[in-house]
Amino acid sequence: MNDCSAIERDGCDTYEAEDSVRLAGKNVNYPTQADALLTLKIPRPDEGSKEFFKSILPDDPRVTVRLVFGNDAAFVNRNMFVGLWGNDLFLRLSDEDRKELLKSEGATNFEPMKGKPMKGYILIPRTWKTQPQTLRRWVARSLEWASELPAKKSKR
Repeated sequence: MNDCSAIERDGCDTYEAEDSVRLAGKNVNYPTQADALLTLKIPRPDEGSKEFFKSILPDDPRVTVRLVFGNDAAFVNRNMFVGLWGNDLFLRLSDEDRKELLKSEGATNFEPMKGKPMKGYILIPRTWKTQPQTLRRWVARSLEWASELPAKKSKR
């Protein structure tokens, strides 16, 4: 198995490999299983977005923050509930809350890969930084929803 190497381009990492690589804990063969994943451009947040992200998180001892593909994300019971995708923010919400938020101008289903939406996640409009109180309420709803999901077990 060849190593997967990251090449920095335009503030994004592009992953490339020749034979097979290990992605998300699974071996995948290149090119048949992972063409899209291996060329996925992953945006990086600026420092202002990272600081704002930290400022909107609830002060809750259950919340942990870690990097997911180089972007900050918050978890409860090992379930991701909010995170950065470059300078954009995504939330995990109930069906009812997603429908409500999708009525907002600019809110869309979160698709880290075009045509491959992450079920249950919404990308917040870029105006999110101008409405921190509203955003904190949505993050609290996201935390509440994710905290009711079954806890994920550690893969390690």
